[in-house]
Amino acid sequence: MTLLEAIISLAVFATGVAALFGMITDVGEANRSLAFQNNSLDLFTRISAQIREAQCDYDANVPAYALDPALMDPGLSNLGAWIPAPVPGSAITAFGAQVSAPMRDYVPAMAADYRVLNATPPVGTGAQPPPTLLIEVRIREWMNDPVKDDTNLTAAPWIRNYPVQKLCAPRYGLQPRGAFF
Repeated sequence: MTLLEAIISLAVFATGVAALFGMITDVGEANRSLAFQNNSLDLFTRISAQIREAQCDYDANVPAYALDPALMDPGLSNLGAWIPAPVPGSAITAFGAQVSAPMRDYVPAMAADYRVLNATPPVGTGAQPPPTLLIEVRIREWMNDPVKDDTNLTAAPWIRNYPVQKLCAPRYGLQPRGAFF
């Protein structure tokens, strides 16, 4: 009987050890996921602050509130396409591949890109609001796997998508940005 009890207790002990190692692995993965979530929020805060500071003006004398790339930050004037690297002359610089300067601070390594969409309703739908841009910021954990790091992949547990809405400001004549009207 004692031999049978010893074998059963050894089996219970082995099961407990296996379960313990499984839990340790799960806790490690949860810590990595939490670190990515925290770091992606930190990076998003940096990027959204730069988006808020980027110039987005429109000619107030144009009734259709048309966006004019000459009055906008270069990083906001390319509508529709994902922008994977900083645009020269743009105020939006805290993104790009995981090897760029802002990304080296983060563990796990991350990559960020964004795209700009025009969120202003078409003319004739009532009172025309000023131009509004919807900026989609996508931050991904760099997985070092060609399939998981594919830039066409838009939704996965290692990818976070954040929306930013930017309201453009009117510009009257040649007054500099921020002038009092």
